[in-house]
Amino acid sequence: MKVTVCELHDSGTRFDEDWQRLARHVRAERSELVLLPETPFSRWPWDEAVAAHQQAEARLRQLAPAVVLGTRPLDSGNERYLGFLWTAAAGTRTVHARSRLPHAWETVWYQHTANADFSPVTVAGITVGFLIGDELSAVQETERCRREGIQLLVSPRSTPVKAGVHELCSTRAGAGPGWILGPAGEVLVRTSPSSPVVSLTLDLSADAGPSPAGPATAGR
Repeated sequence: MKVTVCELHDSGTRFDEDWQRLARHVRAERSELVLLPETPFSRWPWDEAVAAHQQAEARLRQLAPAVVLGTRPLDSGNERYLGFLWTAAAGTRTVHARSRLPHAWETVWYQHTANADFSPVTVAGITVGFLIGDELSAVQETERCRREGIQLLVSPRSTPVKAGVHELCSTRAGAGPGWILGPAGEVLVRTSPSSPVVSLTLDLSADAGPSPAGPATAGR
């Protein structure tokens, strides 16, 4: 599977430039899966973030036919911070409700009471696990990824985790690099300000690392 991670600024002309670069890279590399940073289309406050994502969601079609994963703010009771999966055929669907809010500033916008649900999703025949923010610090959940046969762990943020499976991480520009990790926690490829979009072909059938036929590629 050809996967792509990235760094994106979160507003203004810099975001527009970053997005166009990402779209060109995804088309050129024929990426099959793209991971976006945490709430890629918006900053806080909450109401503005919800509106910004709704307005910008049409941009996802520029990444087709790749499957796109990310997080979005959504007014849905207290389950308002959600992981999503987007395909050109089916549009956007929720795949994960964030269950951990360790920071006081995050509760300014809402009181979170989502039930923990770490059920994997299937993407192009690959079993994918989704952890958002400090959910990565829940050791039992990363261990469960391994036990349940998850082949790919995706995380829209910039904190490493050794989960025994391949991991993708995309970040906001300035928040550190995005990366693709191997099952032992080794860095296979990472983004940088000079190469903010990178792709790698992974053999996810046997945790074999990058395919010999699929070297890392970077977009500028």
